[in-house]
Amino acid sequence: AEHIREINVIPRAIILELVGRNTAPAAAVAAIFSEQICEDALLLVLPSDHVIKDPDAFLEVILTAKKAATRGQIVTLGTPILKPETGYGYIQPGNELADASGCYKVSNFFEKPDEVFATKFFNSGDYFWNSGIFMFSAKCYLSELN
Repeated sequence: AEHIREINVIPRAIILELVGRNTAPAAAVAAIFSEQICEDALLLVLPSDHVIKDPDAFLEVILTAKKAATRGQIVTLGTPILKPETGYGYIQPGNELADASGCYKVSNFFEKPDEVFATKFFNSGDYFWNSGIFMFSAKCYLSELN
């Protein structure tokens, strides 16, 4: 909310998850609210504590994600693995989407693996950390929840 004021944006609403429990219900509330305002609403869900070191590069990634999200995909952003870590989820990418260059189907997702698997994922070079950043249309997300 503070950052929105800093850039002089007047939002219709700010929906916050006051206690971090699970992103899915908070995102569902935002999707329901957004779909009432705009039938084709796209949502960008992201943690409030992430540091974006290169805003221009991040914007390029978001614009790429938007291509897939507008075509009915739920997009999750992966980040390169810096070391084996048991506190993060891991994403294994599958095939690249034909209509959104740089976007891949998720082949597998592993929620907070033990040290053995975290090391295996790191050493393979085939996985990303789950960043906790998602983009999707409200309609698509609510349909998947049903």
